[in-house]
Amino acid sequence: MPDLLTLKSKVNLGCDMCDTCCKYRGDIRITAKNIFEISMYMGVTPLFFLENYTHEIEGLEPERALNSVGKLEECILYDTIGKKCSVNPVKPLQCVVFPLFPENIKNDYFYVTEQCKCKNKKEVTVNEWLNRK
Repeated sequence: MPDLLTLKSKVNLGCDMCDTCCKYRGDIRITAKNIFEISMYMGVTPLFFLENYTHEIEGLEPERALNSVGKLEECILYDTIGKKCSVNPVKPLQCVVFPLFPENIKNDYFYVTEQCKCKNKKEVTVNEWLNRK
């Protein structure tokens, strides 16, 4: 079982802007705020976005998640040509905090999930990682 982390915990994290975190992610859950921000960023209506880019999470309705596509189950918002998130400035919180996974948001507890093969990791606190720009 991975270690439980707090906002003050130090952990080695990094991001090389590779695309590993956009593949085989399972359900990338989205909030109402995500739906609004992403649809506005894409220039589509929230209803169009919901119908074409998301699905209900079975057994957890009305929770929604982003669709995945292809053999690699890439996020539907992943730009395969540019090798980056097509909505990066407004991407869902689950993507922003990756590879951290909130165990209990109310108490600010996290786990480090499967990490990418980033070469430029450095020791940071969980709080620093969550608030990076």
